[in-house]
Amino acid sequence: MHIGGHGDATKLAQGVKRVYDRIPEVRSAHAGPESVFPGQIANPGSITSELLEVTRPVCQAVEGIKFTR
Repeated sequence: MHIGGHGDATKLAQGVKRVYDRIPEVRSAHAGPESVFPGQIANPGSITSELLEVTRPVCQAVEGIKFTR
């Protein structure tokens, strides 16, 4: 089920309940805030404006309505 309302509401409710049932378990294992991120943080990258240039239009206006690709 999603915002449009398709799917089984009972399955959605059961999934949401499982999430809320798991919260106390996770919090008890990690009661306080962490001081560091686990594992390694990715190396910083770089990007230039040339990499961001668009070679074709990303949207098209038809009668005042924009269509994106």
